[in-house]
Amino acid sequence: MQPIHLPEPGPTRVFLLKSAPNTRLLQHEHTALEMTCVLRGAFRHDGGRYGPGDFELGDETVTHEPRIEEGEDCLCLVAMQGDLRWKGVWGLLARPFVRL
Repeated sequence: MQPIHLPEPGPTRVFLLKSAPNTRLLQHEHTALEMTCVLRGAFRHDGGRYGPGDFELGDETVTHEPRIEEGEDCLCLVAMQGDLRWKGVWGLLARPFVRL
């Protein structure tokens, strides 16, 4: 994860997120909007498959566990408001250490 510092403080955080092929991100839900643009590679979850140029919009109604596809790293530009709520046992263990 590489934060992108915006010129004005506000409720939106912007960052680049890079994940290796075959990585499964922890299951989580959001407390507000998350907008993701795939720049390279691809990921999928129950909501579909997202590849280069695709946008995904999530909100507090979405619970997902993104999985990075084989082949190449997945690089995404993410703009997010609110927080993540980690789910499951691994999510509870990671909660004190992972903040996006």
